[in-house]
Amino acid sequence: MVIGDSDSDEPTSATVPFLSEENEILKVEYSFLGKSGTKAQRDKVNTVIKTWALYAHITFELVENSKMIRITFKRSEGSSSLVGEGGMAALAEEGTMNLAGVYETGGIAKELERGDILHEFGHALGLLHEHQSPERIKVNEKAVYKHFEVGRIRLLTLERI
Repeated sequence: MVIGDSDSDEPTSATVPFLSEENEILKVEYSFLGKSGTKAQRDKVNTVIKTWALYAHITFELVENSKMIRITFKRSEGSSSLVGEGGMAALAEEGTMNLAGVYETGGIAKELERGDILHEFGHALGLLHEHQSPERIKVNEKAVYKHFEVGRIRLLTLERI
């Protein structure tokens, strides 16, 4: 199955159970939007995303114009990615993933760059943060707020806790 292949009749959402057959390998297409990124940035992404294949039945294919993942490197906008099928709904000329934490120079991705790349690709595959799961643990918010107030100068606002 290919995610992002317009000729496929298969579901194109990374949020559906896409590994329907045992040992089926999902091929996900991605591209760099326009001339976004230096050679070093692109090389880091191309190398780091191969890590996903070690832990899941996923491979990535660099294509000219991906329908699912279109990467930009805008430092001022922070790192982000549309989640799962959100990338398929975005306009073709828009980026679906921004990797602000991947530096313009350097050969091998540093630990923080690797984390940024893997994290945002996880979102593109449909993964949410743990605290966004409906199965997450329930937190006593009043106790958390009280903990951060007791014996400390209150540096955190309620929005930041």
